[in-house]
Formats: sequence, structure tokens, C-alpha cells
Amino acid sequence: MQESPNIFRYATSELSQDAFLAWLCEWADEAHAPHPSGMHAIGRAFIAWIYKKKNWPLPEYRTIKVDLQYLHIDLFLTLTTDVGEKHYLLIEDKIHASDYTEQISGYLNALKERGGIHDLGRVMPVYFKTALEQHKDDDYLRLYLPDIAGFFSSLDISAV
Repeated sequence: MQESPNIFRYATSELSQDAFLAWLCEWADEAHAPHPSGMHAIGRAFIAWIYKKKNWPLPEYRTIKVDLQYLHIDLFLTLTTDVGEKHYLLIEDKIHASDYTEQISGYLNALKERGGIHDLGRVMPVYFKTALEQHKDDDYLRLYLPDIAGFFSSLDISAV
């Protein structure tokens, strides 16, 4: 059996995955809506898909700020609505290492203590791993390779 395609044959570190996710999410900002590529719609669909996977209501955000390695968080997204309300996505991505719940708990504590985010109910923690693994049963959204494939196959390419 032939080995499955693996992005990390080309992008040899977790930072490459961080960069791809950051790039994809940055397109969701309303400022990129006029771009003729259609990537704005794909970025928005990706953010909406994450919220739907967790069964959280999608905030009506207009802007998105993307930070890499904020308080050691791989990818930290700040979604801001018209009225200045902020919602956050904390994405911890993995390529080979296993995840552990204490890591997310530590990040949430850091956001509260050093990041000034006191309403942690506005922070959605997400584990993102491009591998085949069995889903763990905890409070965190865990996205694996079949989930990611599901997102891309759900896109209506004709609309882009």
C-alpha cells in the first residue's frame, strides 16, 4: 500500500501547519471580502465550520486578528463584532505529539491571568491534528484528518 500524502514531507515542522491555519483564517476578515479569489468565503466557512463542530453559535464578527504563539498558544484568533464584542479561538495544533488536557487548561489560565480575558466562555479551545486518531471524550473540540477532509469536501467550489 502506498503511503498517504503527508504535508510534513514538504513542511517539516508544526510551524508550517500554524502558518497554513493562520493564512486560511486571516482570509475571514471582512477587509478581504472584495478579493476576486473567493478565499474570503473559504476563510469564513472554515471559522463557521469550527463553531458548528462544537455546536456553538457563530458570532457575527467583522474582523479577525490572527496571532501566532501568543502566550505560547499556537494560533490565537480574536473575532470582533460591529459593537466591539470579542470572541476567541485558541487552536493548539499537533503533528506528531499527543495532546493533553493540562496544556489547554494552562493556556486558559494564562489568558485570564496575563491576557486579560476574564470571560473564558468566549474562548473556544480547539485541538487540531492532521493525523488519524481516535477521538478523545472531553470538553475540547478535537479535529483530526477525517474532520479536515470533511470540511474541504463540504465546500461548494462552484460558489467560489
